[in-house]
Amino acid sequence: MKQKDEHVLSIMADNKFGVLTRIINGVRREGCNIKSLTAARTQNKDYSKITINIECYEYLLNDIIDRMVGLNCVKSLSKYEAVQFVEREYAIFSVKNECLISENIIKKYHATKIRDNIYELTGNRETISDCIDALAKSVSVDIARTGSIILQIPDEEEIINGCK
Repeated sequence: MKQKDEHVLSIMADNKFGVLTRIINGVRREGCNIKSLTAARTQNKDYSKITINIECYEYLLNDIIDRMVGLNCVKSLSKYEAVQFVEREYAIFSVKNECLISENIIKKYHATKIRDNIYELTGNRETISDCIDALAKSVSVDIARTGSIILQIPDEEEIINGCK
């Protein structure tokens, strides 16, 4: 049996009621798993940028993309490859017994203490997951995390060095 692959889609869509539901239903119809989802208004208040990490068979991806592009609320859609974007997640976590946390874990993952027993952490999906797994081995942890947010790396021709 073929393995499902992970894909990252970035969608620019109308910032209106019901748009996110329509997009999610388009993914769900194909039987794909949404691993993470973020949505936020852009600098133009009429549009939202939606980032979806989906797990699906490669042959279903084009059907999903076609379905999304066919929605009148979707203005653009990009599929990203790992070399084309920078990805980050944010997580906050609390522990009941701070004494049980290994200082090595905090240093390794660059977690920052923000209150008693509460820490924050940024990194890619793997970094966040690895930190959670490491913490779970030694302490009871309560965690909240965002989905991935991504930003395309501009082509070298698009980068303007220096300010004039």
